[in-house]
Amino acid sequence: MLMLATAMLAVLSIGDSDDSRIPETFIRAFEARMKPRTALISYHRKDYHPGIAGRSMRFDVRISGDDLYWRNKGDEDGIRVQDAQTGRKMIGVKDACADQLTIWNRATKEVWSRCEGSNGMLLFHVDGLSVVISETLTDPRCIGLYGADQRMSSPMDMLRRFQSNPYPTKWTETIEENIHVLKQEIRGHDESDLRRSISIYTIDPEKDYAILEINEYMVDENGKREHVARTLNTHEKFDGRWWIKSSESVFPVIGGSNQYVIEHAEFDRPEHPKRLDPDLWEVPPGVMITSHFRYDEGLRYQRARYIGGGGHVEEDQWQQIQDQYDNELLQAFWQRNGFNRDTRYPAWWNFSDKSYGLDGVEHQPDLWEAYVRRWIIRHTPLPLSRSTSPLTPGLRDEQVNAAWAILKDCRKSAAPIVERMRKQSESDSGQGQKAAPAEELKSSNASNSAPEMSREEQELAAIFEKLKQRLPTVLSTKQQASEAESGKSR
Repeated sequence: MLMLATAMLAVLSIGDSDDSRIPETFIRAFEARMKPRTALISYHRKDYHPGIAGRSMRFDVRISGDDLYWRNKGDEDGIRVQDAQTGRKMIGVKDACADQLTIWNRATKEVWSRCEGSNGMLLFHVDGLSVVISETLTDPRCIGLYGADQRMSSPMDMLRRFQSNPYPTKWTETIEENIHVLKQEIRGHDESDLRRSISIYTIDPEKDYAILEINEYMVDENGKREHVARTLNTHEKFDGRWWIKSSESVFPVIGGSNQYVIEHAEFDRPEHPKRLDPDLWEVPPGVMITSHFRYDEGLRYQRARYIGGGGHVEEDQWQQIQDQYDNELLQAFWQRNGFNRDTRYPAWWNFSDKSYGLDGVEHQPDLWEAYVRRWIIRHTPLPLSRSTSPLTPGLRDEQVNAAWAILKDCRKSAAPIVERMRKQSESDSGQGQKAAPAEELKSSNASNSAPEMSREEQELAAIFEKLKQRLPTVLSTKQQASEAESGKSR
């Protein structure tokens, strides 16, 4: 009898007479994401959708209460703008490599937007989601809570939509080895319509109700079930709190996927700003704003000026009060941003050491892929604008493939060296205490000089040098001549 009772507890069904109510376990999964009042979260997002070029974007997001501040840093190479269809990097276009800064104040329904380095900014007044909000801006607290991207919804916004679902819904919950499995089944109002959707959530309460997996299905009138989406999440502790680490959603029917990787997260620290407004951008009073107001009767555009603290006045009012503010701060801001840097190009574009901004790349085969990718970008002609063709013919597909083949060959040569270094590192770590005095002596003797390269580092550097020498061989004679003439030969 005891064994039977134990077996029954291994798979326990939870619920009450009203199976349309959302289970408490599900609610807690969303509430857990709203516990921090302030946060700084950095994440990397990759999207792949049929017919559209894949996108890679990196974000730093500040959170204070219900307000959010996004810094869109572009892809791994610092390039933010690309052609949506072809994926071509739009280097050479204004602000292509400038960070896009966006602040959303939910209470005032204001969205501030600015490209870093610009002399002005935009202000949109929106009611909920609007076309002025980029679809790439995701509240990082929502990552992994649902398969489809929720854009700027908060976890509470999502939960309210679940709670206000107008369709007949049935929830069931089971527990298997402390893991909760929730099943949501939604039907249409017409009882004769046998079609329905099914969502299955796997939740771990021991990780602060982390959602581990989501599977979504559509069932047709014949009972055939089709798997339309699957989300897999991993979690780890950030700043002492269980949080999402990675999330990947795959959509088998329509194709495509969304991937997120959290690179940094910190919560409720004293230094976190409590108010999010353009003061964080060190924008002084007097900076020009293009205001966009949405009314029931349509749209109205006007010019305005920033006056600090998130406030603004219309242009005619500014003309009356501008003497109250320090004009030198405004002039310094314009001077600093107008000539700060050319935002058409990434910071690594003209590195004189030919490293493309990858410090120590010769000793790190993991960085060689980034080097080749930047070499390809650097040898691709610049467009005149987003809608025009390149000025000159660029690398052909077979040339790009040849460059990647060279990388593959060089990595193959480096693999035994990397493995030897890994084993040596494991051996050293096992003898850490004995090796410490010698390491300290070596550090002391070399304190005033650059450290010598190990044999393995020298071997890796030699392979990387061959990589650099082989890449230009994929160029045609005409391309090599053009590169030499323009001083861009790498």
